[in-house]
Amino acid sequence: MAKYSTGSSGGGSGESCELCGASGVKTSVANVAGAQLEVCRDCAQHDDKERSTDDNDGRENRKKRAAQNVARMHDSAKQDPGHWESGADYDDDQLPYLVPDYDDRITTARQEAGYQLEELAEELDFDEG
Repeated sequence: MAKYSTGSSGGGSGESCELCGASGVKTSVANVAGAQLEVCRDCAQHDDKERSTDDNDGRENRKKRAAQNVARMHDSAKQDPGHWESGADYDDDQLPYLVPDYDDRITTARQEAGYQLEELAEELDFDEG
């Protein structure tokens, strides 16, 4: 159980941690949730001063990642427009990646291979129903 200070305890070599209650440990002052406490080395990680430094590092790291993402976005926008199909408007098309007359091409290829629809379904172990 945590031991809380009333402010009347004296210092000395036999101090106890006001956060975890460990006794006979060397303590240092830490600001934990707005309260100044004498804490052991294990509990010192809860010091708000230490955390604010980490938070700043986290913010800086986040800013750095955001800048890298923006740079990637701009780099991708600079790519060769010839790489993409010009005039492709897929907004209203439910199957944008199928080539025109896809069904006719498949039917022709199946017939040229000598298969009836039922035979191809059987060959592929597919129930045509």
